[in-house]
Parts: sequence; C-alpha cells; structure tokens
Amino acid sequence: MKDQTAIVGDIGGTNFRLALSVGDEIVNVQEFHYNDNDSPKRLIRAYIESCDAAEKITQGVFAVASPSTDPSRVVFTNGAWKQRPVSFEMEGLTSTVINDFAAITYAVVSLKTEDCRHIAGPDPFLPSQLLQVDKESIVPSRTLTSKPSHRYVVVGPGTGLGVSSAQVTQTDQILVTDGEGGHASFSPDSEEELAVKRYIENEKDIEVTMETMASGTGLPIVFNAYAKVIGKPYEAATANDVADLARTGTFNEKRCARWTLDLFAKTLGRCASSAVLTTNARTLFIAGGMPRHLGHLFRQSTFLDAFHQNDLGANNITEQVSVAMIRHPQPGLLGAHAFFQLNR
Repeated sequence: MKDQTAIVGDIGGTNFRLALSVGDEIVNVQEFHYNDNDSPKRLIRAYIESCDAAEKITQGVFAVASPSTDPSRVVFTNGAWKQRPVSFEMEGLTSTVINDFAAITYAVVSLKTEDCRHIAGPDPFLPSQLLQVDKESIVPSRTLTSKPSHRYVVVGPGTGLGVSSAQVTQTDQILVTDGEGGHASFSPDSEEELAVKRYIENEKDIEVTMETMASGTGLPIVFNAYAKVIGKPYEAATANDVADLARTGTFNEKRCARWTLDLFAKTLGRCASSAVLTTNARTLFIAGGMPRHLGHLFRQSTFLDAFHQNDLGANNITEQVSVAMIRHPQPGLLGAHAFFQLNR
C-alpha cells in the first residue's frame, strides 16, 4: 500500500461508509448500517483491521451529518446517535471531521468529466483541470482573488437541502464556504403556494423554508398539505410515495403529486439562483439523491426557468452559468478524500 494512505468516511443518519484514500483514488468502499449500540471507534477499528498494511493507516477524515468540527465530540442531527455526543478519536489515528455537505463541495475538486451530467450552459468548471496545469511560482498575497469562472455553487436536495460554494483562487488555493442556505424562508408566488404554506404553518406548526419545499423530507409534507387545500383525501408518508403516485396514481393523484414535484423543482431553482447571484459563480452543481431518484419526474425545464428568473436583464449572469448534476456514486467519500489530499 502506498504512503499517504488515509481512511475516509461519509457518515449520515443511517449509513456509515468507509474507504481508503490512496493516491488519486478511493478504494475498498464498504458500507455499514449502524445502531445505537455501535460506536464510530468500533466500526473504524474493524474496517482498519480488515485492510492490508493496517499499520500504515494513521490519518482519518470523516464527513459527518453535523456542524461539529471537534472529532472528540460529534453530535448528529438525526439517526441512531441523534443528539448525543460520539467520538471519532482513537489511539494511533489522527482524526479530522468536516461537515458532510462541505465534503460534497470538496468532492468537486476531484470530479472528472464523466462524473457529471451536463444540463445547461457552457461546460462546467472542474477544478482538477485547472490545478493540473503547471504554473510559474506565485507568491501569495494577503488578498485572495478568484475569477467568477473559477467559482462554483453546490445545491444538494436529499433528506434535507444543502447549499455551499467554493472558489479556486489565483494562487491555486481552494476556499469552501458552507452554510445553511436551504433554511432560508420560502416565498410563495401563487395563491395555491400561499395556501399550502399557511396550512403547513398553522396545522403542522412547521416553519416553512426552501428545505420544506425542496427535500426528500419535505415532499410528503407538501403533498399532504396540497391535497388538503384542494379537498382531496390523499396522503403520502414518504418521498417515494409521492413519486409513485406521480407515475401510477389516478388522474387527480397524479395532478397532486406532479404539482408537488413542480414546486420542488421551482424552489430548488430559486435557491440555486440566490446562491449563484450572491457568489457570482459560473458553475452550479446539483448533488443530493433526490434529483437522481426522481429521474424524469425532476422537471429540468421548471428548475431552469426559476433559476434564470431575476431582474438583471442583459446582465443576467445565470444565463452564463453551467449547470451539471454530480453522478459520482460516492461524493461524500470523494469529498473526504479530496480534503485529505489538499491538506496532507
């Protein structure tokens, strides 16, 4: 096994994925389903012991579904370890934890053309293509600058809605800025959307945000609210239920489900547009499991219409933005790998 081998992880509320970062690749990907009787240390130790030359694995980078940065005290928002601290520190291993959506944003650094599906605009900016170019030695200054063409935004509608941005500076540094853009307030633009928003707030006592309308968790909430608003007795328990009704339901069930999915696409477009306009980025990556899971039910035209809508006229920078969907099967692991490679 090569030098500079590290264990990398992608740990969410349900799945615990581990792999090795070796050179330019991640290898030996394994997935574990954990429960509250498990511990990160036990799973990590068992994985390392199963590897050849385990003694060479002394570094670990773990992407966690938590804002935590202290490996000795990670508090997950959901899952078997919800709201109680767990530790990723262990003897013989120097551990680093990063936010799981920050990891998705770091993953872009390692993406190849085949890892993306181009949706609209010019070709996407892939940092790997820029960083592979040999340059004369550049002396960093106090001011970090980057071209708009070297900035990108990632939006990730999965269980929730993640929003993050990054830029490659003119001194070849990578600056990732994560945030909570998915929790910005939702603004309806029709009477039906307003009625759904009010129903969710008043009847379900839920603060309605963009994440409510554009996430796997939110889809059944919005579907059930819209059914109530239009006087239909329909109910969905999961995002899969909504998708199934859109494909095989009765006429009115399909109508209700497809209205919900259109609102999903429109809200995602608005959220992505806000992030792009704020950062002046020229590439947008769509991550998260929901668009891939929905397939053709994710209305790209609805998404793009919302993404391009603003009052800039001839200065509408969103028309110049490349839109691509990340297709890499393990973006969380790839992001932890990229973080390790950038910091070793």
